[in-house]
Amino acid sequence: MSKVLVVKVHPLATEQSRALTILAQFMQVYQKQNPADEISWLDLYQSDLPEIDQELMTAWAALKKGKLWPP
Repeated sequence: MSKVLVVKVHPLATEQSRALTILAQFMQVYQKQNPADEISWLDLYQSDLPEIDQELMTAWAALKKGKLWPP
């Protein structure tokens, strides 16, 4: 048994995307051939991920050095 992580990084629905249609077909075949595998899906367009920008990276670097942020 294997663990498989499928990361979907596409804003469209499967019906609107050839790439996602192919992924869905592939996963159907994969699951039939590997029924014991544990498959986890991560849809980044459905996740609330914070934006990482220059200000955030600068703050992390400052905090790592023990400095206060904002300066």
